Amino acid sequence: MDYRADIDGLRAISVGAVVLFHAWPALLPGGFLGVDVFFVISGFLITSLLAAEAATGSISMAGFYERRARRIVPALVFVLLLTSLGAVAVMPPSELEAYGASLRAAALFYSNVFFHGEIGYFAPATKFLPLLHIWSLAVEEQFYIVWPLLVLMLAALRRTRLLPLAVALVVLVSLAAAVWMQTRSPAAGFYLTPFRMWELGLGALLAVVPLPAAGRSATPLLLAGLALIVGSMLWLDETMALYMPTPLPACLGAVMVLYATADAKPRATALLTNAPMRAIGHGSYSLYLWHWPALVLPRIALDRELTAPEALAAVAVAAALTYVSLRFVEAPWRDRRRTPLSRTAVLTLAAAALLLVALAGTALQLGRGLPGRASPGVVAVQPLVHADSSRAFRCATPDTSAQPGAWRDCTTNPARPTAEILLLGDSHAYHLAPGLAAAADARGLNLWQLTKLGCSLVYRGRPGSVDRCALYNRAALAEVARHPELRAIIVSSHWADNLEKRAALHAGGGKPDAAQIAVARASLNAAVVQLIADLHRAAPGARIVLVGTTPEFTTRIGRCVERARFAGRDDGACLARPVKDEPWAGFADATLAEVAAATGNTVYLPRPLFCDGDSCRAGTSDTVAFRDHDHLSAAGSHHVATGLFAVVDPLLAAPRPDA
Repeated sequence: MDYRADIDGLRAISVGAVVLFHAWPALLPGGFLGVDVFFVISGFLITSLLAAEAATGSISMAGFYERRARRIVPALVFVLLLTSLGAVAVMPPSELEAYGASLRAAALFYSNVFFHGEIGYFAPATKFLPLLHIWSLAVEEQFYIVWPLLVLMLAALRRTRLLPLAVALVVLVSLAAAVWMQTRSPAAGFYLTPFRMWELGLGALLAVVPLPAAGRSATPLLLAGLALIVGSMLWLDETMALYMPTPLPACLGAVMVLYATADAKPRATALLTNAPMRAIGHGSYSLYLWHWPALVLPRIALDRELTAPEALAAVAVAAALTYVSLRFVEAPWRDRRRTPLSRTAVLTLAAAALLLVALAGTALQLGRGLPGRASPGVVAVQPLVHADSSRAFRCATPDTSAQPGAWRDCTTNPARPTAEILLLGDSHAYHLAPGLAAAADARGLNLWQLTKLGCSLVYRGRPGSVDRCALYNRAALAEVARHPELRAIIVSSHWADNLEKRAALHAGGGKPDAAQIAVARASLNAAVVQLIADLHRAAPGARIVLVGTTPEFTTRIGRCVERARFAGRDDGACLARPVKDEPWAGFADATLAEVAAATGNTVYLPRPLFCDGDSCRAGTSDTVAFRDHDHLSAAGSHHVATGLFAVVDPLLAAPRPDA
């Protein structure tokens, strides 16, 4: 194809939007749509080349992949290698271990699948993932495994006239699937290639459908297209990003710009073809690759967001690395005269380089993030930042299941036919299990854990709902009824979160006022009273203990401590981070106390163990009490269990209520 400066200008808008969004989100809240514009451009350019080759009978799969290898692989490998050196320098072992897995995914072009399984794109933790942005490159490369085969098949069957129909069908099916998926798994619709093919397909459709020249309509089309792109970026934000077809206006705008500037060159084209825009567009691929690691690695080293000047410095570093990458890596490999290698040699070298990077990622993962680099203090905190593999966690029914775990598997003494104490609730019950199990075992008691992650006991679901939480809660009560021998039931839940959501519901999603908070508290009160009544019917001989809130901090405590120790900073600031569950935690604890007094049951409030008024601590440097924002570590669980059993012991010593 002849060089089109306007396409470089459109690339400049795309990459500039992404960089602005990642560095200063408030400036361009919809800047993430730059990736969608990139998809349209890519679909248009690649399909134009393939269609031209198909028309002349010169289409070659090997030639296509050689061009992709020269265009994509050298700069990608360069970025992955240098980013990995930076990761080794600033990442503590647990993060470097996870980085190794993402490095392998990046090198083998399945980052989109990897991150879909790991984390949502807009979750706070993504700001500390240096290779998150490679997901979009993975989508493109997966698309280009299938796309050339379609064109080649039609060319072989001498049916290239059907190409516009085939492309239109792909666009319609993929877009319909993306819209359908938004109510089922928005993250899948965001990350996975089948639900993104329509964006590349829109560009491809422009490449294969014969359209008349824009003529006098070129200027209005160009300006309207740019308005759609920029307007979408200014109006939309990340709260809408996961819901398709959010990118559709920006994608249509890109199609309009590409069409308007294809033949006619109206005066307004200068908005895209001026020298700065051409320069940025020419380096857009390398700038996209570099900007995200340049922002993320300093965040990890500092364990905080970057200030505006720091973000500007990071973008400047990315621009400098882009120049180096473009001049010394990209340009030589794209120019066959400067690297006159055979097609076989290019493909072999590209595959070997990617495989070596993937093996390096695997080595970092299997090597547990090279813990030999870290001090003993960092190694000591590792259990708090790795996935919990304790028996307590294994007995916390996962989100995907609605059935409680096996009774004997989740008791401290499976050989005994009965259990004296039941721990019941969601993840805020599960995190009490290590301490309660040890305390119960020391007293010769058998503790039974019946918990489900993310499911409050006072959540009922909509009438007729098949929600897993509602199903689980009914199954849990039925399971309790099978064990009337229980002597005590300890009930814990994420009460503050439950109350806040009730208040938000009454406020219609806005900020609740005092009256709406009072209604929410009354609603929670009634729900807990009903729960107690249900438990008394299921196990009439059991005493019920309601456990109140533990603080929810603004950062993942274990991760914060690990980063601070690895960087040689004092970890005290991590342990005194502000809490984010007030005033809801105070309201919830007061509500539980009211319920206990009204129903003659017992409440235990562990918050004073960690908080003095509004000031809370997550333990000490010797005993870090929290593993993340709001879940206790084993040490924190033992601390709470000591106080909790001071309440439970007298209840167990008293006669049974049904005696």
